[in-house]
Amino acid sequence: MLKILTKDFASEHLDDFLCQYHTDSCFVLFDKSFNPESFTALEKLNGNKTLFFTNLSFDEWIGNMLKEQFESSWIDEDLIDDAVDYGIKNFKILLEVCGDENKIFNQEVVDVLRRISVFTLTGELGENFSTAKKFNDFAHKIMPLVINKIISMDFSIEEILKISIISGLSGLDLKGATAAASDHENDGIPMGDLMDYDLKEASEIYFDRLINEYNSRNFPIFDFNQLLDSIKSKNDFNLVWMTDDIIESYFDLLVIEKLLTDYDINITLIPKNGCFGNDASFEDINRSISPVLNNFKQENRFKVSKKGPKMAAANLRKLSKEHASAILDSDALILKGCRISEMFNGGINAHTYVAYSIVRSVSEKVTGFSADDKISLLFHLNPGEYAFWGVKGCDDIFNMGHAFSSLNDHLYKEYSLNELYERINLINSLLNRYDGDLRPIYQELDYLKEKIDELDN
Repeated sequence: MLKILTKDFASEHLDDFLCQYHTDSCFVLFDKSFNPESFTALEKLNGNKTLFFTNLSFDEWIGNMLKEQFESSWIDEDLIDDAVDYGIKNFKILLEVCGDENKIFNQEVVDVLRRISVFTLTGELGENFSTAKKFNDFAHKIMPLVINKIISMDFSIEEILKISIISGLSGLDLKGATAAASDHENDGIPMGDLMDYDLKEASEIYFDRLINEYNSRNFPIFDFNQLLDSIKSKNDFNLVWMTDDIIESYFDLLVIEKLLTDYDINITLIPKNGCFGNDASFEDINRSISPVLNNFKQENRFKVSKKGPKMAAANLRKLSKEHASAILDSDALILKGCRISEMFNGGINAHTYVAYSIVRSVSEKVTGFSADDKISLLFHLNPGEYAFWGVKGCDDIFNMGHAFSSLNDHLYKEYSLNELYERINLINSLLNRYDGDLRPIYQELDYLKEKIDELDN
């Protein structure tokens, strides 16, 4: 029998529904008033204009994600539509309990819905439905073979990191687009057909597809040398590394092993605390660690945190104290994945290196790059620095159809002096009509003025 959520139950278990720790992690924020450059579920419910999902009603948006959850559960197929209806009602009840104080942003909605779907079927908050169990089990079987081949071919650490970033495109044919918080714009590296092969052949076909994708992709921004220079300039460098997918994490571990071998560095790896689609959990990482990395663990130079995000995304206000403290004590933070980078954008008080491939419609709108151009990125951000801003706030932005200032716009594009003045005038004209956070606007104006001073001198 399907269950309807009560406000009392939602209030009592709010931390669990919102995938958050019952601790204060705000000390890791660059600015205590920070909110992500995104929109909230409540704003969508209330009919506020958003840059994303303009073609979907609230019920369609939530219903699509819930349907994927229920299709991975034990429920009979003929009851799925009813379960979706109940789930939508339950999510609206949760939003009513949350109010304006407990915001649920677009990038974390699917994770909250994992909790809603479990409650709708059981009346309790047990384990999430494993929407990618078959894919994850397959990944763990073939990846040791793939990693052995990578090692035998003597790729450089830079090449392995690029392959890692690109490998995040693996199995898009098996991942739900809703889990990525927006539609996929291409098929990435398909893997569904490989499950019919024996493991050795499957690993070889996958490796060939991965390397073909690697050879075809562009890295217009790859700030790895900047990270290496920072590591070399300081003794006992502390790096925090937040993981994304299971397959990607196998390559990450190989990069981490090489960093620990070659440099005076300590690394804390932070996987997810729980099962969230195909993201790497603490348990996934532990079964993937090499004997060499286990030796570094014994030396206390390599740690794997059990207190990572309780969601596939991450929210700076919902981290564990251990996680937030590790970031604050670090010399640099590596973020793998789009959704986490979008949620941390402009808010994190740490030098940050963000890595992902452009494949989602949201990623196109916040970076200014097209998925058709096969773009992958590794870019550095200073503490509190925005890679993009302006995803809501006025009709000018909605008419543009993308963030007012994207990664491509205000961080890396080479402007002429006239273009710099034109952009300053354009941004100034927005100030009186803009309804969002003004800090990123003033940050970019300062950046543009610095560029003018450089050209004048």
